[in-house]
Amino acid sequence: MTFDYESWLAKAQARLETLYQQKSALENEISNLEKGIKGFAPLVNQPALWRGPDTGITDAVKAVFKKDESRLYSAVDIRDQLLEAGVSLTQKNPLSTIYQVLSRLAQQGAVLPYDMDGKTQYKWVEGWEAKKYLRAPKSIGQRIAEKK
Repeated sequence: MTFDYESWLAKAQARLETLYQQKSALENEISNLEKGIKGFAPLVNQPALWRGPDTGITDAVKAVFKKDESRLYSAVDIRDQLLEAGVSLTQKNPLSTIYQVLSRLAQQGAVLPYDMDGKTQYKWVEGWEAKKYLRAPKSIGQRIAEKK
C-alpha cells in the first residue's frame, strides 16, 4: 500500500486555508468586542479592566485605580481586583510585582501612599492634586547636606 502524498498535501492545504479564514474571523470578532467594551464601559461608569492577554501589569494596576479613583487600595486589594477581572498573574510573586508597580507609580506622582494603621494603602491622583504632592527628587548635594 502506498501513501498518496498529493492527496494528503491537497487536503492539508485546504484545511490550512480554512483555519486561516477562521483565524481572521476570530481576530475581527475579538477586535470588535474590544472596541465595544472600550466604548460602552464609560457609559456604565465602569472602565473595563480586561485589556487582553498582552496587557502589562502596570496598565492593569492603573485600571484598578481608575475604576474608583476615590478609593484607597492596598496591594492585596489590587491583586484581588485583578484576579476578579480575569487578569492572569503569572509572576512568581504577584504581590511583589504589584508593590514594585505601586512604588514606581508613587515616584511618578500617579498614586499617593497612605499609612493606615501600619499598612500602606494607595490612592490615585491626577492633575493639580498630583502636582501638589509630587516632590522633585533631591540632588546629591541636598542629600549630603541633610545628613550633616
